[in-house]
Amino acid sequence: MLASADSGGNQLVQTRPPTHLVGKKAPPRVKKPSKHSDVVLAPAELEEHKAALRNVFGETLSDEFVDVMLTQLVSALRPGPHDVLEEATLNAGIALVASVKRRVNSRR
Repeated sequence: MLASADSGGNQLVQTRPPTHLVGKKAPPRVKKPSKHSDVVLAPAELEEHKAALRNVFGETLSDEFVDVMLTQLVSALRPGPHDVLEEATLNAGIALVASVKRRVNSRR
């Protein structure tokens, strides 16, 4: 539920997805147990999660490629070598990659 800041938090906004989004799967998410570490964990069954990430990163069959791409995404999103990368920022980056991939595939 979203509320407008001007309404004092009393205005409700519809939270159902638009009809053109019905049937689409949400991008995979990762857990980042420590803000000061780049270790990421699958929040669900590992093999299913790996398959979802392989799909996001170009429908590859290589788990090693997914590991490299996740490492590169973490490096790209972290503001500096001593800064903290938030879990939400990393998941937003994965969602962005997934949405760009969907748009490219839909234009073919």
